[in-house]
Amino acid sequence: MSESEPMNKTLRMEIQSDPAALKDVRDRVDSFLQGISLPEKCACRVVLAMDEALTIIIRHAYEG
Repeated sequence: MSESEPMNKTLRMEIQSDPAALKDVRDRVDSFLQGISLPEKCACRVVLAMDEALTIIIRHAYEG
């Protein structure tokens, strides 16, 4: 993909608020990022950040 080429791909997911669901999410996000040719190092960082954010949300979303 060139810098001037618009990106028209979107990944949408709905997941259960369950840490067991995160492996599927990581796998699907990783596959999506490979499909848009994101460099592997960047893809790993995106997957890690997404996993950490979702883990925090799942753990703490319903406390209050």
